[in-house]
Amino acid sequence: MGYVPCEEIVKQVEHMLEETKNIAQRMLGEKQADGLLGLMKGRWDVVYPYIFTDPEELERLVLEPKWHLAKLAMKILRAASPDYRLVVICRGCDERALFELLKRNQIEKEKILTVGIACSDIQASVCLCERPYPTKLDVGEACSGVDPFDDERVRELLVGDDKERMIRWAKVLKRCIKCYGCRNSCPICICEPCKLEDEVWVQKGSIPAEM
Repeated sequence: MGYVPCEEIVKQVEHMLEETKNIAQRMLGEKQADGLLGLMKGRWDVVYPYIFTDPEELERLVLEPKWHLAKLAMKILRAASPDYRLVVICRGCDERALFELLKRNQIEKEKILTVGIACSDIQASVCLCERPYPTKLDVGEACSGVDPFDDERVRELLVGDDKERMIRWAKVLKRCIKCYGCRNSCPICICEPCKLEDEVWVQKGSIPAEM
């Protein structure tokens, strides 16, 4: 990947944001959906997931940082009325997650729409993403991904016989603090009750009492 000036990256991000806002405003204005799930920048520049319902609210829409929205979309649709339709700001990873949820009958295809945005080369490199863009790409340009197996850390965990891999995984799992971030982002982690809450691999942590 060649050097790209910082100013150019900023311009690209700003252009993508404006394009995304225009598409989202049109979809909400035309009542194609009841809400749009994306990221909002609130007070003190705090960014958090938000359901936009008014096109004027989209002035506070942002695209960064990356945030997994597919499982959150599933929970919103489960709690909403039967005729509720939701638009999701969707990267390649979110689209793939939504496909998995659709295959497992966790969401209904008719109830969800997407605004597909592309990730940058840098984001693809950090996430070791082979396909850093959705099939339905509305904003940005598809960049070439990276082969996860080119990364030594991935090869260590996935290559070798079962015994060797189990030793390596056990070493990694010792660092687990049961934050459930992996469960909350993984589209096939939908079991009730959740097996990750068992103490087979790691013991549950304890929160100290207030002073």
